[in-house]
Amino acid sequence: MSRQSNSEPSPFVFGADYRSCSLTIRDRLFVEDPEVPDFLGGLQKVGITEALIMSTCDRIEVIGLHEDPGEISSAIMESFAFHGQLNISELRGKIYHKFNGAAVKHIFSMASSLESQMIGEAQVLGQMKACHRLARDLDMISGSLEKLLQNAYRVAKRVRTETGIGEFSVSSVSIAIQLAKSLFGDLGQASVILIGTGNIGEIFARDFQRNGIKYIANFHPNERRAQALAEELGCNSIGQEQLNSALINSDIIICAMGSSQHILTSDIIRATLKKRRNKPVFVLDLGVPGDVEPSVARISDAFVYDTTDLENLVHEGRQKRETEAGKARVIVDQEVKNYYDDQFQRGAIETIRVLKGHFEEMRTQVLTEHNDAGRATELLINRLLDVPIRNLRKHASKNKFGSNDLEYFVNFLFGINETNKLSRQKQRKRKCPSKKV
Repeated sequence: MSRQSNSEPSPFVFGADYRSCSLTIRDRLFVEDPEVPDFLGGLQKVGITEALIMSTCDRIEVIGLHEDPGEISSAIMESFAFHGQLNISELRGKIYHKFNGAAVKHIFSMASSLESQMIGEAQVLGQMKACHRLARDLDMISGSLEKLLQNAYRVAKRVRTETGIGEFSVSSVSIAIQLAKSLFGDLGQASVILIGTGNIGEIFARDFQRNGIKYIANFHPNERRAQALAEELGCNSIGQEQLNSALINSDIIICAMGSSQHILTSDIIRATLKKRRNKPVFVLDLGVPGDVEPSVARISDAFVYDTTDLENLVHEGRQKRETEAGKARVIVDQEVKNYYDDQFQRGAIETIRVLKGHFEEMRTQVLTEHNDAGRATELLINRLLDVPIRNLRKHASKNKFGSNDLEYFVNFLFGINETNKLSRQKQRKRKCPSKKV
């Protein structure tokens, strides 16, 4: 009987991320899309034929399959060093490696955004699929690696479906947008005025644009600064004489001046709301010090959030995501077990196929040698059990296994206890007299 090879390809992950090394090192290691063919081509030359390179701002990883992942450690380290123009010594302690179950768990966790700096962010899954496509176009993805990656995507979908890991905002900008949507619904119908030209105000304004805001007005006492930012944002620059009417027409007010005096006072907001017929206004006070008079927050229909309010909501969102992340990790552990259960079952199917072929070969030989069914059956049983019996005696004599272990294994493998139980049940039925009606 032929022996099945034990050198099946095993999953591996080699790489560096935001926890293992600095941004400077990651920038050196980063593999741009046009560089991927050369990088993967270099891996092919050292015998790595099933792999992809996952390259993002958070991580640079080689993910793949190999018969002996430990054997290729130095080759991948050298590939990283060559690409980043670094010495091997500069990478020691910064490149991690994971094999088999640890690698599968890492891949599933990464796809589910449990390995990201911002747990629950959805971007990493899209990045992973893009890197997958690049490697597949270069014929670096086999059926086995394809199956592993498709499993990872399925796990990520299950995590998103069964937990709330992506439901809670964990950045000030996303929370501000979520709050605005809860007030106005479709932001495509809302308008914004940005007071100031600070970097933080520009960041918020750009994100509001990405979320549907079509009209933004920008005001700054220095008209040249206001005009320059307006050109960058593609919005309107207004002067002092237009400020009051712009406030009336704006649903969202972003204050990012950080001046020594309040830009928005209670009187200004009350007058604005009166002209708006008490249609609510959403105010973001991003200035340091604050640009909005504290009493504005007590006015009905004026919803004011400063940087402290947003930071508190960020903290709350992160805590909720961590709670959901715990549930997600349980799912990942289950799926890693399911993955290996499936692998073992596939291996068992192949073993059973070989075993049945071996038995069939012996049966054919015996029937060729003997026409008598009784003698042929007896001979077949003897031949089938010859090698197993000799191996059992050999291992028992060397005390490699306890007698109880051997007995349990043989009974389990052949179902002897179950067979005897069924036989006794049949005998009792034959002995039991039938009842007359």
